[in-house]
Amino acid sequence: MTSLTLYAKLETLPPELKSEASDFIDFLRDHISRIRYFFELIDEFLIEFNLFKI
Repeated sequence: MTSLTLYAKLETLPPELKSEASDFIDFLRDHISRIRYFFELIDEFLIEFNLFKI
């Protein structure tokens, strides 16, 4: 499920839940972005030191 789908579903929630759900989606997106960055750094390290095995 994409973040756009999540935000679309967010609109169907009752008003009292929208803010909390939106904050949670933002939290997840931020952490997923950080994890992706971490793995990119690992890839660069492995390539730099010729440790990358396919």
